[in-house]
Amino acid sequence: MSTGETGNLAADWIPAADALQMMEGAGYDTVTAKAVLADQLREGRIKIRADEMWTSDDVKLGKAWGRSPSKSDVMVDTDVPVSVFHRSKRWTKDPKHWNWMQNKFYVTIQTKPRLRKIMFEVKFNSSEIHSLLKMPKKAKRTNSKPIDVIWWDWVSELLTYTHEVGTRPEISANKLYETLEARILEKGREPPGRSTVYPLCRHIVERWRENL
Repeated sequence: MSTGETGNLAADWIPAADALQMMEGAGYDTVTAKAVLADQLREGRIKIRADEMWTSDDVKLGKAWGRSPSKSDVMVDTDVPVSVFHRSKRWTKDPKHWNWMQNKFYVTIQTKPRLRKIMFEVKFNSSEIHSLLKMPKKAKRTNSKPIDVIWWDWVSELLTYTHEVGTRPEISANKLYETLEARILEKGREPPGRSTVYPLCRHIVERWRENL
């Protein structure tokens, strides 16, 4: 790779902590911002790079993050393929323990014995984050419904959806949110805001997966 190419790439890639700050600056609370970015990674809609990535067999996460592997086992300055996230055996738990402030992620790819993909100095593509945040602004409605009515419309749509298709442990929280929002809009009703129901979507999907 030429020096010029490296320079262009460097301009587009920002630390995980900065990507999280971009989401928060756009109005996401911290928990929802982390959940959205994690789900977008697993769906392959956004990508990350890592200065170092290796496989650790340490049972304790602290040791796995603290241990220095031999250089021959480390992938340097590498794109993290979406297949890494698909291999997670503990997806409902792994992202909750990512260290965003230190730009350190991991994915549990095997539980017995424990194997993790460790990622240091994680970076997001800033252009992809900007695209993610470009959501169409909805016009304000003078006849907007009270929030309790909007909320119960959403719950009713969730119940109808699960009655029609059953539980969907294979989908992401983001996909569940988008599906319910689209169904509500198709009926000419007003969906609740993302920050209101996204954490619940994530909780629902986690419950579905726990019941597999």
